[in-house]
Amino acid sequence: MIDNYYLRRLSGNHLKQVYDLADSKVVAYLKGEIEFCRRFIAPGYRVLELGCGYGRILKSLASSEYHLEGIDNAPDNIELALEHVGLLQNVSVRKADVTSIDSPDNSYDLVLCMQNGLSAFGNNPLNVVRESCRVLNETGKLICCTYSEKIWPDRLKWFREQSNAGLLSPVDEGKTGNNIVVCQDGFTSSAMSRSEFKFISNELNLAHEIYEIESGSLICEFRRA
Repeated sequence: MIDNYYLRRLSGNHLKQVYDLADSKVVAYLKGEIEFCRRFIAPGYRVLELGCGYGRILKSLASSEYHLEGIDNAPDNIELALEHVGLLQNVSVRKADVTSIDSPDNSYDLVLCMQNGLSAFGNNPLNVVRESCRVLNETGKLICCTYSEKIWPDRLKWFREQSNAGLLSPVDEGKTGNNIVVCQDGFTSSAMSRSEFKFISNELNLAHEIYEIESGSLICEFRRA
């Protein structure tokens, strides 16, 4: 499963190395996603980030005006994230699974599933969205980000560089394409599509809105219908 692959090969300092390899176009994509999501946060909000990794996004979004929580299932990520955000005000990190969040119903104003989380977690996206909506309050929103086709050439270059650095096995060029990266050891990085977001919305009776931003993200906002 993809989540086990991340636990084995792409957590903690190895995950940080992935982002250290990002060139200017990938950095612009990553920053664009964060700035887009920032617009959904208001003073006093309780915000949860799914799969917070080593705290990259939490550190960028940190503010004294609202509370941020990050969860991740990789112990190495939690350890590094605690170092990364340890002195920041109103930020906390804990180990938890995205399909079994240890928070009561109606706990958050906003849940963030960024950097292609729905595809990368290795869980059924329906289960992730259902659990995220459980912990949202009645007016809360779930924001899910994925790669758009606009970022494909730069994304593929980034994955090749990860392979060259030994963080991933070599890219299987024959199987890679159509917004999906496949490595020779079977690791696959796919992306959500508009139709998949709409399917989730219909299956779970949620309202949704889809955005595509120039820096390379396809983003879906889910909320209760």
